[in-house]
Amino acid sequence: MFANANFAAGTSGSTTTGISSAKLGVSTIAATAALHLRIIGIQDDPENADFTAAGIPLIVRLNNSFNSANGGIVAGTPSTTGV
Repeated sequence: MFANANFAAGTSGSTTTGISSAKLGVSTIAATAALHLRIIGIQDDPENADFTAAGIPLIVRLNNSFNSANGGIVAGTPSTTGV
């Protein structure tokens, strides 16, 4: 819990459902603040309770967002990416 990680390759998704194919890169889990995701919990799901198998339902937040304690866009600084 409360470790950081990057995205694994996931370059597609469904424009119909809005569900992304992006996944957390388990091999990237570390304390490094610059990583893109912050693990904040594990979803209670009896059907996915085997934590040694793929597809563990983790609860994450974007780590590089405006409201992140780890940085992101500094308040009052205009975005140079237009986002």
